[in-house]
Order: sequence, then C-alpha cells, then structure tokens
Amino acid sequence: MSKTYYDILEINQQAPEKEIKSAFRKLARKHHPDVKGDPARFREIYEAYETLIDSDKRAKYDSFGHEKYNSDKKNWHQNEPSYPSYEEIFKENVRKMTSTETLVDEFVPGYPSMYVGGEGFEDPHTGDLLSSAEDIKIAKMDRALGKYRERMKKVKQNIYGEVGSLENLRALAATLFNMKSINEEELEQSLKNIDEYEISERKYEDEKLRSQKAERTGDPIQEKIEKRETKESRQKKELKSYRRLDHLFVGKKSDENKDKRSTWRKEINRGKPFGLR
Repeated sequence: MSKTYYDILEINQQAPEKEIKSAFRKLARKHHPDVKGDPARFREIYEAYETLIDSDKRAKYDSFGHEKYNSDKKNWHQNEPSYPSYEEIFKENVRKMTSTETLVDEFVPGYPSMYVGGEGFEDPHTGDLLSSAEDIKIAKMDRALGKYRERMKKVKQNIYGEVGSLENLRALAATLFNMKSINEEELEQSLKNIDEYEISERKYEDEKLRSQKAERTGDPIQEKIEKRETKESRQKKELKSYRRLDHLFVGKKSDENKDKRSTWRKEINRGKPFGLR
C-alpha cells in the first residue's frame, strides 16, 4: 500500500493548516534539491503539501482516498505542480515569521506590518515593549477588541457624537466575529444596538439643529413661554413684598386700623395691593 499524503508529510489526518505548513517547511529544509536533497523525494513532499494546503483539494483527497484521487487527477488534465526554489520557500517562511499582518489592521493603525527583531517595538497605545511579530499581532487584537468594547459601551449608553463611524464599527464587529473574538450572539446583538443607536442619534441631531435654528431666528412660542414665566415670577416677588408691608402695616392691632387691615388683605389676595399703584 502506497503512502498517503499525510504519511509523506509525517502528520495525522486531522492536522490543521498551520501544522501542514510547518511540516512542509521542515521537510523542505532537508530534502529540497537546492540544499542537495533528493529531487524525487521533494517533488513527492511538495505534491502532498500542494494538495493538503488547499481546502477543496484536501476535501476531495479525503473523500476519494489516495489511489482514486491520483487516478482521477490524471483525468482532470492537471499539470504537475512546479515546486518553488528553496530560496522562495525560505523567503516565504521568513515573511510569515516576521509579518504582523492581521484582519484588524485597518482598525488599529500605528503598528508595523513586519517586525524582524531587535530592541523591541513600543506599543503606541500602552507603551508595552513588544519583542516579536507574534506579540505585535496579539497587541493588535487586544487593541481592536478594546476599541470595539469601548465604542459599543457608548452605543448602549446613547452617547451621541463620540462613537465615530457606525459603518466602521459594524465592520469591526464582523471582523472580530470572523476571528472568533466574539460569538454570533454578541455580533447580532451589537448590530441591533448599532441600528437602534443610528436612529436615535439621527433624531438627536435633528432636534439639535432645530434648537440651534430657533436660537438664531427666535422661537415665538418659546419666547411667549419665557415671558409668561418671567411675569409670573415677578408677580410672586411683588406679592411677597406686599405681604411683608401688610405685616408691618397691621403690626399695631388697634380698632382704628381694623377696617384698613381687612381691605389691604383683600387687595393683596387679588394681586392689587391697596394704596400701591
């Protein structure tokens, strides 16, 4: 029985993509013709890698089995894969080791796209010293998730004018979901909250514009209310003052002031103090 592609790469059938790439790079360093390896052996390794790294080809391979897959492949008129040079493999390996690219890059500017080592990279947001490309990737993810949580908190509290672009926030939520940083339930609730916030913010902005316009042009209704409130306030102050005068006037309880005191109080209660015009 011939070896399967999994046997050739020395991995099991459940191996993830990361493990397939790692196994290929390890074997390439040993068997590539550019480093005096066996060309036939490396072609076999590359054929296994080229099949298993492609999700569609891998699904067919697992479904058909090794023998039938290779037999049918001839009928598909597929050309034999032309394997890359060792230098190309090495460059790709280096690129993957030094690249800091993630799906959230557009949401968290300020980080380098590559990091090759050295004295460390200072995180522009936290000040932490990051010593590898992997550390920078993790920092980006933490920053993106923190930014999402901060903005969603403002959305839930209806803090208008400080959330920023809602389309950008929706895209960030979807990206975090694709990276499995938030689950489907949280994504759906977030999108619902953003939609509700957008409607409320629009109403808030419309009301603010109306208010500003009224301040510039004068609102007749508002002016009437303010005048009425001013008049009522003035009358209350006057009435308070009249009652204080009443207290002084009737302070001397004598028969001769009895009639005047009675008249004075009646006028006060009607808002027209006796003797004051």
